[in-house]
Amino acid sequence: NFEAPLSAAQDIITEDKEFKQADIILISDGSCDVGDDWLKIFNQSRKDQEFHVISVVISAYSESCDKFSDKVVHINDITNDDKALQAMFSI
Repeated sequence: NFEAPLSAAQDIITEDKEFKQADIILISDGSCDVGDDWLKIFNQSRKDQEFHVISVVISAYSESCDKFSDKVVHINDITNDDKALQAMFSI
């Protein structure tokens, strides 16, 4: 379930103005879908609060992350995490 952790992070960002323009890093080893209504609200909040989402997907491919992420990094080998680290620290 991507909606629960992303909504929790969104709530923290929305409630505390110090977190405006924050980054959310979602790390997942699988895929799941998100609802259209949730996606519309989340992406509008992402725009309004100017926060970014970076998704790191390990050993799987997830198109659903593309719907709510500014950047998606796919890692096939978790022993080589240079690609993920580079992506997370590039924003």
